[in-house]
Amino acid sequence: MGQKEKLLEYLEAHESGITQMEAFLALGCCRLSQRVIELERDGVGILHEPCSVPTRDGVAHCVRYRLQDKYAVG
Repeated sequence: MGQKEKLLEYLEAHESGITQMEAFLALGCCRLSQRVIELERDGVGILHEPCSVPTRDGVAHCVRYRLQDKYAVG
């Protein structure tokens, strides 16, 4: 199973979605945005939500990806 399929499974199981750091830790995925683009090309609806996460130096801004609704693969 490739990263794209692992990401889709993760998104289906986690309504809160995923950030780049979570994708790296949970899936070993270093190019989350590319995997998201691939899923979108396959017809998967994905929300791109700006978010902030705490860091040792304050706050970092990132994107949280969530499934829009039940996907329809064409």
